Amino acid sequence: MENKSHALITGLFTLLLGLALALAAVWLSRDTTVRVAYELVTRASIAGLSTQSAVRYRGLEVGKVESIGFDPKVPGQILVRIAVQKGTPLTRSTFATLGYQGVTGLAYIQLDDKGGNPQLLETSPESVARIDISPGMLDNLTARGEAILVQVEEVTKRLNTLLDPSNQKILAETLISLGTAAKDVDKITASLQPALAHLPNVALQTQKTLQAVSATSDEFARLAARLQERGGAIERVSASLEQLATTGNRLGDTLATTTLPRLNALVDHLAVSTLPRVNTMVDSTANGVRSVSRVVEKFGEQPQSLIFGQGAIAPGPGERGYVAPGGAR
Repeated sequence: MENKSHALITGLFTLLLGLALALAAVWLSRDTTVRVAYELVTRASIAGLSTQSAVRYRGLEVGKVESIGFDPKVPGQILVRIAVQKGTPLTRSTFATLGYQGVTGLAYIQLDDKGGNPQLLETSPESVARIDISPGMLDNLTARGEAILVQVEEVTKRLNTLLDPSNQKILAETLISLGTAAKDVDKITASLQPALAHLPNVALQTQKTLQAVSATSDEFARLAARLQERGGAIERVSASLEQLATTGNRLGDTLATTTLPRLNALVDHLAVSTLPRVNTMVDSTANGVRSVSRVVEKFGEQPQSLIFGQGAIAPGPGERGYVAPGGAR
């Protein structure tokens, strides 16, 4: 009986100890964090996501996925309810994407903020706020993979066209032509070798020419410096020009003040007194010349008038005694 009582006491002690350990484990593992609910909305695939998946805000774990299901009001739309620690700064510009953990394929929710609207997103059990799930990097790669495959297929077709037998023949001929051109270049290079051998002498002569030009330039510089020295040729020529200009100014002043007034007075005197007299004398001379001309004409017509004097003037047409030339008397 004593052995049975000891066994009973030991069993009770073991049960009580196990129960105490279980209660201690539950108490130590209890989560006292206050969380608020949000709903994520998407129409894309969420493969790899499950309940109790992590929710991270910019890499920091802030909650868990509570449930996943379809939206009863919108066919094809998926609702993912998450519980996020209270105080997480989710705003109206916050968006969600799916992230994947290494090569396991397990997904988690990644929250981020564009910063466009800093107003906090209010939520409550009665009215749970919704956040859109944007396409992640894998979704973008999947969407663009089709376009990349199309481009790869197009490139493959072009390569096949390029490697067509006719094009291969053209390529072969082109390569042969390039080989021939390379040989011609070698020949040209060989023919240029003598000219290249003379290049050092040409360079030496060019250097000597440049040195001579430099020396000539130095001589011109020294000549210019001597010309520009005080009392030099340029200064003397400048002084002579200044004297010439001064003399010209003086001559102009003299003409303007003395000679020109006298010439003007002389011209006025000729115009007022001399020219009228000359005009009168010229008119008298002209009258005398006309008189002499008339006398000479009469003498030429009737030279006998110098001895017998002037006769009676013959009657003209219409006068008594007029006789027409060649007519009967």
